[in-house]
Amino acid sequence: MKNIIFLLFPLVLFSQEQTLKQQLQVAIDTTDNVQKKVQLYADLAWEHIMTENDSAIVIADKALQFSKKNKYKLGEAISLETKGLHYEINKGDYKKASEYYFEGIKICEKNNLNYASSIYHSLGVMFHTSDNYSKAKEYYTIAYNRAKKEDDMLLLKKAIINLGSVSSSLKEYKKAEILLLEALAIPLRKEFDYSINANLGNLYIRQKEYKKAIPFLQKATIQEPENRNSEKNLFYLIDAKTALKDTIGMTAILERAFQSIKTSEAGRNKSIMLMSISNYYRKFGNYEQALNLRDEYLTLYEEIKEKQRDETVYDLETNYQTEIKERKIIEQQLTIERKNRLNSQIIFGLIVLSLFLFGFYLFYKKRIKYHKTIAKQKEEIQKNKLFELKQKHKLSSLSSMIEGQEAERLRIAKDLHDSLGGLLSTVKSHFSTIQKDNTSLKGNALADKTNNLIGEACLEVRRISHNMMPHALTLSGLKGALEDLGEQLNEQGYTTTFEINSLPESLSETKKVMLFRLIQEIISNIRKHAQAKNILIQLLHHKQELNLLIEDDGVGFNYSTAIKNEGVGLKSINSRVEFLDGSIDWDSKPNEGTAININIPL
Repeated sequence: MKNIIFLLFPLVLFSQEQTLKQQLQVAIDTTDNVQKKVQLYADLAWEHIMTENDSAIVIADKALQFSKKNKYKLGEAISLETKGLHYEINKGDYKKASEYYFEGIKICEKNNLNYASSIYHSLGVMFHTSDNYSKAKEYYTIAYNRAKKEDDMLLLKKAIINLGSVSSSLKEYKKAEILLLEALAIPLRKEFDYSINANLGNLYIRQKEYKKAIPFLQKATIQEPENRNSEKNLFYLIDAKTALKDTIGMTAILERAFQSIKTSEAGRNKSIMLMSISNYYRKFGNYEQALNLRDEYLTLYEEIKEKQRDETVYDLETNYQTEIKERKIIEQQLTIERKNRLNSQIIFGLIVLSLFLFGFYLFYKKRIKYHKTIAKQKEEIQKNKLFELKQKHKLSSLSSMIEGQEAERLRIAKDLHDSLGGLLSTVKSHFSTIQKDNTSLKGNALADKTNNLIGEACLEVRRISHNMMPHALTLSGLKGALEDLGEQLNEQGYTTTFEINSLPESLSETKKVMLFRLIQEIISNIRKHAQAKNILIQLLHHKQELNLLIEDDGVGFNYSTAIKNEGVGLKSINSRVEFLDGSIDWDSKPNEGTAININIPL
């Protein structure tokens, strides 16, 4: 879910903002130099962009008209990029921004201007914020190569930082690390190091190298505190500390995080901050708070995704690339036409006819291939339907078999309890009477031992009968049976905590039995292997699913190793969860206990 990136737009200081705008306007009014005047217009427009002021577009238009009047093509490109930045950053209108960017690139390409590298970088930023990483990488690379060729070290540093960021998003982690450390070594514009530290922290978190991530994230949270992106590092810092179970300084960090949620206007940052805090609370057992924050996150995230489904920017980019290709094709066609004029009409006609026949052949061949593909797809669909029917039949048979097994368990349990249990109780009663009546048996060690063995046999029959089909499951339902199981664990020396919340009444008997058997199997594994003292069993009904959480403080184990060694208990538990169409998450490490999280849809 976390693809936050730290993009490098030109930085700006907000202190003395009004004074700077006034100074720029005075400079514009007093200079006659065309190049200098256009750049001053662009600087003033940028100040208005960073304060979300619509005056930016008016100033950019003035710069564009002034450049056209003085036939200053570089000024036109700068003005068009500035207009694109306004629509991208302040309006979120990627379609309009793309139009201005591509128009500026056309002017640069047509007039052989070096400035196209800056616009390519702006295009890379736009695609980056749209999560189209492959396109962002393409335009950043163009900007990087041009900046290197033009010896523009400032643009080069920005391009390297953003290439590192997008490489991290594409999971090219080693390349991303090399690029970001390379950017950190460039001494220009130290304020950019905020973004580099943030990206490095993000990179190490993606690789789960949390200890390496924390120093960079701490630097990023204190560098450039007035920067609008500084809040993004908080949720990465929370994630890293959560993963390491590091609570040092977390009170202050969480206070900053909640304050950021209240004051931030960036919905995406708020949503991810909610998710990070939710994970932190869940890690330390505050499940109610964790669930509430998770619901807030999901609601906000869906709203953001709806707003960002604007695909027009990709259409514009495709149209631009198509236009360039078509221009090249037209030029080639003109060259061929000049050559073909020297040939006779007969030769020309033969060539046209050959091309037509070849095109018809390709069309016919493609059509046959298309029909074959359709036929193959239909065959695959039919196979999938047949497989689904077999699976449904298999599940139905398995369900019937399980119900039969449970019925047989119930019958055997009743026979053991009512027949053999009653018989043993009668034998014990008779033997006790014989001991009382026969004075020679009083105090006899063998007789006493026999009496004790008969008593143990009675208890063992009751235990076996109860395990096969607990009376509590029949009499008081799943909740009563689980509470009875908890009492048994307490009697056996475990400290057991049970939390059961509003089980749905519509839960079928088969699912109740399967759930009980599943919990029995997990408890049996804990008894045999965990060497635990404390056990937590939590069964919650949330929306349309049941959430089962079982934790112990035992010796733990390596799940990958255990499942490879064909552990019967683990496979049995996984099979039962699969039968219930659920999902299971094993969280266990040697000497750190075990947590099993199971979600079962209703």
